[in-house]
Amino acid sequence: MNDNIVNIVLTGDENYVVPMGVAMFSIVKNLKRTKKARFFLLVSGWGEKQEKEIRKLENCIIEIIHVEQYLNYFDKQSAKNFKLGYIKNLTPYYRLLIPKILPDDIDKCFYFDADMICDADLSALQDSIPDNILTAAVAEFVANEDYEIVLKHVKEWKEFSAFNQDRFNAPYFNAGFFFMNLKMAKELKVFDDFMNFLKAHPNPPYADQDTLNAICGQKYHDKMLFLKPNWNVFADMSFDADFYGITVYPYHMVKEAFFAPYIYHYAGPNKPWQNEDCLNYINVWRKYFSLSPFYNSNLMACEYKKKKILWVSVFGIPTAKITMKSNEYKSYLFGLLPIKRCYCDKKKYYFLGIPVLKLLCSKTGDIHSGYLFFFLPIIKAKRKDK
Repeated sequence: MNDNIVNIVLTGDENYVVPMGVAMFSIVKNLKRTKKARFFLLVSGWGEKQEKEIRKLENCIIEIIHVEQYLNYFDKQSAKNFKLGYIKNLTPYYRLLIPKILPDDIDKCFYFDADMICDADLSALQDSIPDNILTAAVAEFVANEDYEIVLKHVKEWKEFSAFNQDRFNAPYFNAGFFFMNLKMAKELKVFDDFMNFLKAHPNPPYADQDTLNAICGQKYHDKMLFLKPNWNVFADMSFDADFYGITVYPYHMVKEAFFAPYIYHYAGPNKPWQNEDCLNYINVWRKYFSLSPFYNSNLMACEYKKKKILWVSVFGIPTAKITMKSNEYKSYLFGLLPIKRCYCDKKKYYFLGIPVLKLLCSKTGDIHSGYLFFFLPIIKAKRKDK
C-alpha cells in the first residue's frame, strides 16, 4: 500500500453526481499536499455523461465501479422498510460491498457519504489510527441516549448482545463516515458476516447501518475506535439541545464539535442543494460548491442560484433595490448607491456609497469581528460554551 495515497469510497446513483463531486472536492482541497486521494465510486445508473462530469475533479485518482453486477447480494432487501423514509432505493447497501470488491492492494480506506463536506485532512486521521483497529467511526450519541425509541429493534437481536448489556462500552455508531482496515476485514471475512446478518434479519430498519454495527461495532467491538464527534457533525441538529448522559462522549466534547466540525453531515431530507430548510452550515456546503468545478453543472438544478430582484417603494417612488442570489444579498439606495452587502459570513454596510462598517462571522458562528471603514478593528466577540 502506498502511504501517500488516501483511499475513499463513495456511493450513489445518477441523482447524486454533483453532491458526490462536491464532497470529493472538499476532501481533495483539505488533503495534505504530499498526499493524494484515490476515490472508489460504487455507483448505479451512471452513463458516459455522469462519468464525464465527475472527472472534472483534478489532482486525484477516480475509479468508477458499477455495482449492478453485485446487486444480487441484496435481492431480498427492500427500500420500503427503511426507517428513513426519504431514502427510496438500495444505494445505502452499496457500502457493504467495500470488503468484497475493492482491490486487494488496498489495506485501508474511508467511507464518506455523498451528503457530507470534509473540512479537515483525512490523511492525518488515517495516520493516527492504530493498525489493530478494524473500524473507526463516531458514535450516534442521540440514538444511544434514546435507544429505547430509536434502537428498540435491536433488543431481541443476539448480534447486539454487547450493546444491550452495556451500550456505553459497545455503542451504536453512525455509518455516514467510517474508517475500515480492509486487510483485517478480509482476514475476518466480515463481508460473509454482513450477508449472514441480512439473511437472519432481512430489511433491518437502518439497513446498512444496522448491518455494519452488528458486525464491526458489536461482534468486533474490541477492534472498534470511536472518533471525536467533530468527525461527523449533523447539520440538522440543534446546537442548543441538552445532551444529558452522553454515551461515549462528555457533554463539553459534543458541544465543542458543533462549533468546530471536521466533517459536516447533511443527513435528513433537507439538502443544501435542494432547499433552504437545512438547519445549520448551509453556507459551508455552498461555499465548496461554488469553488468546485461542478458549480455550473447541468446535472443539478439549484433554485437558490437564480438571482431575484426586489424593489422597495415609498409612496410609489422606487427607493431601494435588493438583489438576492444564493446567500448573497445586496441593497442599493435608488438602485445605485450600495447600502449593504451580505455574502456568506460577511456583511458590509455603506452610507451613501461610502464604506462604513464590515462585520465578519466565523463559519461556526463562535467568533464575530467588526471593522470601522472596513479596516479599523472596533470589536471582537468569541462565543464560549461551558
